[in-house]
Formats: sequence, C-alpha cells, structure tokens
Amino acid sequence: MKKWLDGLSVREQRLLKSGTLIVSLGLFVAFVFLPANRSLDDKAQRLGVLKQQLNQMEQSRPNGSAAQQLLPITSSFSVWLDQQMVQLNLQNLISRAEPVDESTMTLWLQNAPFDPVIDWLMEVEQRFGVTTTNLDVVQKDKASGLSDIRMTLVR
Repeated sequence: MKKWLDGLSVREQRLLKSGTLIVSLGLFVAFVFLPANRSLDDKAQRLGVLKQQLNQMEQSRPNGSAAQQLLPITSSFSVWLDQQMVQLNLQNLISRAEPVDESTMTLWLQNAPFDPVIDWLMEVEQRFGVTTTNLDVVQKDKASGLSDIRMTLVR
C-alpha cells in the first residue's frame, strides 16, 4: 500500500488525502452527528411535553391551604378519619389505626373492598387535600375485590 501511495504523483496524493478527509467527514456527519442531533431534538421535544403535562397537573391540583381548610377545625384528624370510615361503612374493617402525629395517620383495613377505598382516597385528596404517602395492598379475593390495605394519610 505504501509503494502504491508513493507511486502516485503529488497532485494525486493531495487529491486522495482530500477525498479521504471529505469521505471521513461525511461518514462522521451521517453516523455520529445527525443521530445525536435527532436524539437531542427528540429529548427536547419530550421535555417540552412533560413540562406542559406538569403545568396542567399543577393547575388541576387543589390548592393545599384552601383544601385543608375544608376539614373540620373543631375535630382532630383521627376523629375526622373515623367519621369518614363510618360514612363508607368501613369502620368494621379497620383492624388497627395508629396516629403518627397530629396530621398523619396509618390505617390497616382487612378484607376491604378495593375500588371504594381507592375512590375515597382520590376524593379526599381532591376535596380536602389529604394525601396518601404510603399504600400497601394485598389482594385477598380477586373475584370480589377484597384486599388487606395499609395506608398512611397526611393532612
């Protein structure tokens, strides 16, 4: 290969080097730059979509301080939760209720209907600003939807 290259004239060697440089540059653009650029554009577009979704979710979320004011001020958080469980007819399913502090409560429900409990959790979050920080579900009966549920609620 070296003999062949030395056998070329100076002009042919310069042309070969220039061609090699142009082909190498073209391959770099085609196989490195363009795919990386497309990937960055896709990621930037995805980031924009995710930011827009976050803004929509933040706007649809109830305001925390206004939502918490809807809770009765005269009763404690645990009393309010007990009243909610009575309204849902779930008070008999509570096997244990443990207050963590004045605004946090952990409840253990046995053989509780999954769908009504989840619907209630969504409702109290939207209406009262009560959030679920921990939810542990063990399915007991798939056909009837009964589950053992441990949940930590925070006002």
